Amino acid sequence: MSQERRAILAASGAAVTLAIAKATVGILTGSMAVLSSAADSLLDFFVSLVNLFAIKKAESPANEKYHYGFGKVEGLGALFEGLIVAASGIGIGVVSVNRLIAGKGPDELGPSLYVMLFSIAVTGILVAFLARVAKSTGSLVVASDALHYKTDLLSNGAVLVGVLFMQFTGMLSVDAWISLAVSFYIVHSAIGIIRDAVAMLMDRSLPEDEVSVVRSIIEAEISQGNAESYHFFKTRKSGKIRHVEFHLVLRPDILLYDAHEIADSIEIEIRRRLDHAEVLVHLDPFDDSSINESRSK
Repeated sequence: MSQERRAILAASGAAVTLAIAKATVGILTGSMAVLSSAADSLLDFFVSLVNLFAIKKAESPANEKYHYGFGKVEGLGALFEGLIVAASGIGIGVVSVNRLIAGKGPDELGPSLYVMLFSIAVTGILVAFLARVAKSTGSLVVASDALHYKTDLLSNGAVLVGVLFMQFTGMLSVDAWISLAVSFYIVHSAIGIIRDAVAMLMDRSLPEDEVSVVRSIIEAEISQGNAESYHFFKTRKSGKIRHVEFHLVLRPDILLYDAHEIADSIEIEIRRRLDHAEVLVHLDPFDDSSINESRSK
């Protein structure tokens, strides 16, 4: 089983455990803040199941119908996650406003305090684990899950602070205000997840630091006199695969064997510097960029 799938399974287990614990305490105490956090954890569980499917599908090899594989399923999974998270945030906000209008607060605070402390501990460990896996694999779905649970960590902290405040001041209306603030934060975080997912689905170029690495490798080859220039430089990411393609201009009298060696040298260095990179080099005997640009208009 891949690192990504193990990470999502861990997230699913943590989410369902926290959802049950929070829902039980929220129902017993009548705390809207704890119940809203329970609803968010339950949604986390269902979203993680969808992400598990997305990662499993994204790992499927290319076939005759899908020559480039299924990497973009990760983008679809992250987009779904973002939309679900946004919907949950809006729902929590609506219930919180109704609670404020009704002027109702929780009946008991002690159990709420303990369950939120437990939630923060579990979520903190999970965030650290997911962040490490996302960094080592480059998976957008795992990165989205890590960001999602990081927002849960902060929202759980806000709920805990609110419970402590109510414990010492007796101002029970704070419960609904905290729940409303959590809803705004959840929606804000969802927008970031949706933006990254759409960027992948729309083939946004690689981050500037990665583009700079690739350009420096090509330009180093040119500075050594092995090539003259390059053009039609394009990058994108599909799942964890980084795609790089460009036209490399060589001398018209160069041997085919030497041209192949130059292209291989560049491809190997790019793959060494960037994880999961697929490189396509088109070799030109002269700079045909102006000709091709006129054809594309």
